[in-house]
Order: sequence, then structure tokens, then C-alpha cells
Amino acid sequence: MKPKALGRRLGEESVRKKLRRAICHFPSEWEQGTVEARYQWLRDPSIRFKFTSISM
Repeated sequence: MKPKALGRRLGEESVRKKLRRAICHFPSEWEQGTVEARYQWLRDPSIRFKFTSISM
């Protein structure tokens, strides 16, 4: 199933009932063991950043 179709399914009541008690693990930004893996892209010189200013 394609990602968009999966996203649409999340809105269905039958799917939401099945997922209601699902436990998901998301890495914490404070978890020391994963800092290097999560932020290594910041040290990659091939990635160019495009900064834009936001006016308020």
C-alpha cells in the first residue's frame, strides 16, 4: 500500500479502533546513545542549507 493510501486509512474508524492501544517508540532527542546517528547529517558538507528569514 502506498503512503498516501495508508494515511487515508488512519482516518477510518475500524483502523483507529485497532490502533487505539498501540505502543510506539520514538527516539528521544535527549537519548545519549542516538545523538550521533540522528545529527550526523549536520556534519555532512554535501548538504547545502537554504536559510530564509521569517518576518513576524
